[in-house]
Amino acid sequence: MKTERLILRERTKQVQKDLLRLPVKEQLGFLGLDTEEQLNAELIRSNKRLGNLEMKWLKWELIEKESQKVIGSCGFHNWYEEHERAELGYSLHENFRGRGFMHEALTCVIEHGFKVMKLNRIEAFVGPSNLPSIRVIEKLGFTREGLLKEHYKINDHIYDSIVYSLLRSK
Repeated sequence: MKTERLILRERTKQVQKDLLRLPVKEQLGFLGLDTEEQLNAELIRSNKRLGNLEMKWLKWELIEKESQKVIGSCGFHNWYEEHERAELGYSLHENFRGRGFMHEALTCVIEHGFKVMKLNRIEAFVGPSNLPSIRVIEKLGFTREGLLKEHYKINDHIYDSIVYSLLRSK
């Protein structure tokens, strides 16, 4: 998929397999990462998703057209086809934040979710202190539904999440 400033390259199972055959330096560049530690963490997350039979996912690397560099990623995880819903996830490298790239990418991805994946509901879980993410989600028309206490864990710390939704009917 493409937007005005971005190419969204889908990460398929075959892309993941091909990626693992590349030298580490090329893997880092492909994913837009800086360290082997970041690479290992990303590959562990991706392999867990690939092996999950209950839930599907669909992810894209965000490539800035001008520089041809990977600047982030976004997509759907926890995709339950039978319930026509999926969770939206996204990240953007620090140097590219605040320039509208994520809004541009997510607009395209959300349209894909409703039209191609036939989703009825898209969910997003955002940390209460992540104000830039809250602004992006709200600007895209998501509705705040509530607060999930102690919802996710990062580095031995447990955090709350604000749950947002966007419905096809809206």
